[in-house]
Amino acid sequence: MSVLLRDKDFIKCNDIFFQVVGYLHPRDYVIAIPRYVKVDYATIWRNGSYYDRVLKEYSSSDLRKALSERFSKYLDYDTNLDSVLPLIAKKEIDKIFLSSRGFDQLSRNDSLAKRTHEILDLLSSNTNIPRNDFGLTGTLLIEIYNTIYSDIDIVIYGRNNVEKVKNFLKERKEFLIKDSSTIKGLDIKSYNIISKRKWNKCKYKGRYFSINPVLKFDEIKISYDDIKIKNFGIIEVKVEIVEKIDPYFYPIRYKVKAYETKYEIKELAIFENYYFDAFEEGDIIEIKAILQKYKEKDDEYFRLAYGVREIGDQYIRILA
Repeated sequence: MSVLLRDKDFIKCNDIFFQVVGYLHPRDYVIAIPRYVKVDYATIWRNGSYYDRVLKEYSSSDLRKALSERFSKYLDYDTNLDSVLPLIAKKEIDKIFLSSRGFDQLSRNDSLAKRTHEILDLLSSNTNIPRNDFGLTGTLLIEIYNTIYSDIDIVIYGRNNVEKVKNFLKERKEFLIKDSSTIKGLDIKSYNIISKRKWNKCKYKGRYFSINPVLKFDEIKISYDDIKIKNFGIIEVKVEIVEKIDPYFYPIRYKVKAYETKYEIKELAIFENYYFDAFEEGDIIEIKAILQKYKEKDDEYFRLAYGVREIGDQYIRILA
């Protein structure tokens, strides 16, 4: 398989739709999580056959349970990342769905497809972003969507384009909605603060849509072989957000200053999309996460990894 896959692309294998996770994958495998599986009963998702969601709620703990109970054949230990991951062998992939081709391949001429193109026109015309810098993910991309119930998951490529869309949506507040997701490990105070900051969940003419940032190919600066991770165990620590390194793209990354610990922790990496652009510089947070020694080319430092499957009772709390 010579096609380069990115975060938010989909692959199909053994009647299961997997969503590609991140940008760094072992040579002969793709790191991807199961999202929809073929079933023998009626659901709202269909295209010739019926499909059902693998996860009712998208959290690291729910994903860990689903993978271990139903998809253990895809789990394997990765030495570079020091983690058991869902690894899909490239030779077993039946079909690839590139988010960049989502709009071009949206073949059904129905109300949801028309509304999707209308939202694309709205975003493109008001931000001067070319249409080919937008894509689709989710059920619209794999064409098992339901015209009544399905949301529209729009992909935006590139940092500058994400900033333009963010500015437009925050200026036009009538499109923004409060995210009603149920998030484990988040207290009410922190949830309310983050909810007010979120801008990627929207509604247009009665239809919900989301913004999903993805790096352009020329923005992907490292490869799988450039990194090496060693897990040091669970840590509870207080940190200050010093700088937004990559608040939009998977994994979400912040430069931090840690307090009351012997480790010189330089970074927080978050592997749950809910925390997309959730923190601001100056935030003081308390966190239970995994301490990692992270090596990227010649640079090596300690970082915190949150939203990983290795820890079930992790939490983040905004203190100030």
